[in-house]
Amino acid sequence: MRLRVFGALTLSIAVAGTIAPLTSAQATTATAHDGSTVGTAATEFYFASGAGDYIGAGATVDYTNPTVSVSADLSTVTVSAGGAGAWTLTLAAPTGQALTAGTTYTGALRFASASAPGISVYGDGRGCNNDYGSFTVTEISATSVNATFSQTCESTTAAPLVGFIRYNATLPTTVPTLASTAQPITDPANSGSTAASAGNEFSFLSASGDYIGGGSPADYTGSSVTATGDLGKVTVSAGPWTLNLAAPSAEQLVPGTYVGATRYPFNTGSAPGITVSGNSRGCNNDYGTFTIYQIASDSTGALTQLNATFSQTCESTTAPALVGFIRYNATTATPIPTLPPTATPTPTPTPTPTPTATATPPAPLNAVLTVSTGVSESNGETVVALNASGSTGTDSLATYSFSFDDGTAATLSQNPVASVLKYEGTYEVTVTITDGGRTSISSPLWLTVGDGYHAVTPQRLLDTRNGTGGTKGPVAKNGKATITLPTSITNSGHGSLSAVVINLTVTSPTAVGLVTAYSTGLSQNPTTSNLNYSKGETIANLVTVPVLPGGKVVLSVSSGGTEQLIADLEGYYTAGNDPTNAGYGSVTPTRILDTRHDTGGAGGRVAGGKTIKLKLPSSVPTGTTAIAINVTAVAPSSSGFVSVFPDGTTPNTSNLNFPPNANVPNLVIVSVPADRTIDFKNGGSGAVDILADFDGYFSPSATSKFVPSFPVRMFDTRKEGGALPAYNYEVFPMSYALQVPTSALTAALYNVTVTAPTASGYVSVVPDPINAVPSVSNLNFSKGETIANAVLAPISNGDQDFFNGSPSGSIQLISDFFGYFAKPQTTMAPPSSPSAVSAKGNAVQEPAASLSSARVFALR
Repeated sequence: MRLRVFGALTLSIAVAGTIAPLTSAQATTATAHDGSTVGTAATEFYFASGAGDYIGAGATVDYTNPTVSVSADLSTVTVSAGGAGAWTLTLAAPTGQALTAGTTYTGALRFASASAPGISVYGDGRGCNNDYGSFTVTEISATSVNATFSQTCESTTAAPLVGFIRYNATLPTTVPTLASTAQPITDPANSGSTAASAGNEFSFLSASGDYIGGGSPADYTGSSVTATGDLGKVTVSAGPWTLNLAAPSAEQLVPGTYVGATRYPFNTGSAPGITVSGNSRGCNNDYGTFTIYQIASDSTGALTQLNATFSQTCESTTAPALVGFIRYNATTATPIPTLPPTATPTPTPTPTPTPTATATPPAPLNAVLTVSTGVSESNGETVVALNASGSTGTDSLATYSFSFDDGTAATLSQNPVASVLKYEGTYEVTVTITDGGRTSISSPLWLTVGDGYHAVTPQRLLDTRNGTGGTKGPVAKNGKATITLPTSITNSGHGSLSAVVINLTVTSPTAVGLVTAYSTGLSQNPTTSNLNYSKGETIANLVTVPVLPGGKVVLSVSSGGTEQLIADLEGYYTAGNDPTNAGYGSVTPTRILDTRHDTGGAGGRVAGGKTIKLKLPSSVPTGTTAIAINVTAVAPSSSGFVSVFPDGTTPNTSNLNFPPNANVPNLVIVSVPADRTIDFKNGGSGAVDILADFDGYFSPSATSKFVPSFPVRMFDTRKEGGALPAYNYEVFPMSYALQVPTSALTAALYNVTVTAPTASGYVSVVPDPINAVPSVSNLNFSKGETIANAVLAPISNGDQDFFNGSPSGSIQLISDFFGYFAKPQTTMAPPSSPSAVSAKGNAVQEPAASLSSARVFALR
């Protein structure tokens, strides 16, 4: 699997009633680096990304305020620019060596070794499993760096990303540039006056006999002209007309003249691409030339400016021409191309007409696309099957192009069926069919490639108290414990392992601290937390850990003391479409067990050492293999623990631990046996009430699958926004932030932490809008307590609400994001702007307080 980083989930908080638009991390204005030397900015981070490069997505970025660190032994340089979730560069000497000035390091790989240096550029939610590249160090010291670099992703022949880092540099830097086949600018033959008017304009002249223009001119201005794409390819739309211009493979478009262009997107190698089509007319073969006078993009790589002229012939280089120009936010003049003069034809005898049969016009061309997922590969990728055989109006010469919105190349052939490999995520996929010069583009689908769940009988993987799992004794100050996963899940036969679900417990800590769980093999460790604890406390939390192929689970402790760690395996996720891979069914949370009120048939407090049985209600669908429940121990008379397990089993594990007189929750995912009975055991000596809220279910018939994420902190009210008042809630536009269609997104997985509460209460994480105070809870807290709990929360309209259920106190609230669940496909596009654009108002009156106006999270 490839762990995605959803950088858009890093938030700031806006005052109720306003919300800022989503923008990517904004770079400073890019310098027109063209291979010359620079030396004016002592500190600068710059790169240019070639068309098709996965990391930079064809963008050019430039920062003059990066954060740079050099290791004490001068072996590694780490650069961060653009804030959280933006860009990171790592350059490393071969293991055991120091970086030296005046040295070029070749054969660099993602991870340095004794025989190879290391290089890695990643950010904006994208990273490579394999990096290849080289770099040259001009200056290096503990406080200065001057280096250039080049990287390709997954293959040495992939499109490159090139750049430089200057940190307190004193010597000039020769700026690397991307290769380009553009020739010096040559104005169009017979060009007339220049166009220099403000605004947008698309215009062409069509010679008599030209199939596309039909010998008629066209001219569009203003808002009727749009231009999209990036520096690798651009698409212009004006009325019924479309113009496509593309750089040769792995290049960017730059000012210059491109000759020998062939039909886009079928141009290959060093040939640029061109296509002018419209009015139901297109060519099987296009030939042409175009000149770029101006072109620019923003920091996300999206096209912002284009000034170009073009000339195209259809089916033959000697066919009548179509010539024109496009001005999109252009600021310099454009030479207007004119048609070449035509010779006066020599009269020829008029032939005697021969009667011909009237041809039947071809049937309308209609593209139909279906998509499905298949088995998973060992590296975590899943086979995606693409099928356009249901399309109509096609013939044996039809070609099919399947494209994805992640920048991967379109799949082109005369076969209407194709397959590709994709990691977990949500993709826009489109089929384009070309038949007899006619082009048809299907309505795009948004496909989610996700993972299925497998419940297990709880199994203890680690217990440092007795050495289970290979680590014996307390974990040292700021130490780590590593869990080797059993072969029963790493080689389950159900698909490649993508994530594990573990109940993590801390006991006997000698100081306050926190634990973060993550996979080995990551290029950076997360800055999130999974479990917070106080001195002397025993506390548990459910943890979902995305795991890289062959990876182990690391439990990293941040504490000034020591602690014992316990980890119980509850289940795991695998990629692919194995029939046992269970999807998730999201429900409106309901209370199915409450011993205080005889809900669930188990009335009265549970005595020490006793087990109660819960027969699952009909709201849990037939065929369910596991359920997600939020379990709370209420008012225990002594310390102890609760174990939740399928009836008929007796695992030596626990799910939540509690001290006397405290209300302690934990999320539990428990396997459902054939008799649909779940057992709850009070492992303490005193009595306790037990509550269980039904949050969702796993079943092979449920369609939503899990997309794991690199852990990212969504928000922290201590840093932005301030404490959340009593009976207030926060609104988070999840669908917009993830760019997952609202109709597909069904749930999300968080770790929610409350700290510094001024009174006791609870937190509920529920779908937006809140029209009544929620009747269920995800996290209970006491005054002054810091406590975390895993939350698997339903989402119904794309937005998530975080409600402070304390009637009299405020809280500081922190949420970390670990992944989402989504249906496999939809034709609805993701939202283009946040739907939660205003506060929700005073919806409900409570005896102690009103349900106050919501605060809305605004994306950076």
